[in-house]
Amino acid sequence: EDIMTFARDELGLTPQGFVASGIKGPKGNQEYIIQLLAP
Repeated sequence: EDIMTFARDELGLTPQGFVASGIKGPKGNQEYIIQLLAP
């Protein structure tokens, strides 16, 4: 959610949502995909 706030407040993008990626990172961490709408 920090990324969504940054995208909205600092970049002027509108977050549309996010989902967990089906791919794990190299150390097993969970990756996410965020959809942002440009003005």
